[in-house]
Amino acid sequence: MPNVLEYSINPNTYSCGIDHVYLSPEELIDLHTQDTWELVYIITGSGVRTIGNSTEPFHKSEIILIPPQMPHGWSFDTKDTDVNGNIEDIALVFTDDILRRCADTFPELKQGIEDILNHRQAILMDESLQAPLSSLLWQMTTEDDLSRTVSLLRIFTLIVQGKGKGIAEEYRPTNRIQDRICRLQIFINCNYFRNISLHDAAEHLGMHPSAFCTFLKHATGKTFTVHLNEYRIHVACRFLREKADANISEIAYQTGFNTICYFNRIFKQIMGMSPLAYRKKALPL
Repeated sequence: MPNVLEYSINPNTYSCGIDHVYLSPEELIDLHTQDTWELVYIITGSGVRTIGNSTEPFHKSEIILIPPQMPHGWSFDTKDTDVNGNIEDIALVFTDDILRRCADTFPELKQGIEDILNHRQAILMDESLQAPLSSLLWQMTTEDDLSRTVSLLRIFTLIVQGKGKGIAEEYRPTNRIQDRICRLQIFINCNYFRNISLHDAAEHLGMHPSAFCTFLKHATGKTFTVHLNEYRIHVACRFLREKADANISEIAYQTGFNTICYFNRIFKQIMGMSPLAYRKKALPL
């Protein structure tokens, strides 16, 4: 299973926990799960995030609500940082229990909270909620426990009343093979820009390298290198479309290729054209 980030919340003592993260992208925890809900506010940085079975680009200012036991992780662009090379976010965590207690105590919140608990979706908060939610999250980082509880209730009210986009359904691997493939893909999604090897992937799945090779070939018909390169080229295509100011060599290195020649060769094998031709086709003048 992916690395697990644990928050120490005693529901009989504290309603929530809050963490103000300020560090370099390389120091971030890899893909992980947890037993609590998490409301994440990206202050500085952009890149690619994986939540459940969904992998999408993200940008600063977005706020996402993530349900318990859903794998999630952020891969930050190392060039999109503050002047000290750091990214920044705030994470608020709270339990199912505190949500249920609020639903039982406040009739006005009952239906909205029950909808959240029943659907258990990851929700990208609407832009209209970004300003009030971010203000409350900043406020909570300096509040005492009692004041923080009042702010938490205001956040629940905003979430229930506001709008959001569901980006990942409840995470339910259906069998052992699919679970392994999903864990492998999430590992690749979060590490494709690094120099990862077959041994790294096998270790992540708790398998011997030779057994991993056999498993992957039978499950997908592909080798690990092919599987990894296909995903890297998939990301490169998106970068070629979205990062108009980045040159092709920068995109090659950002997607984990060590040389521009190898990148060009693999890109043409998979896409049937060069990266430059793809960009011209995707971004016509």
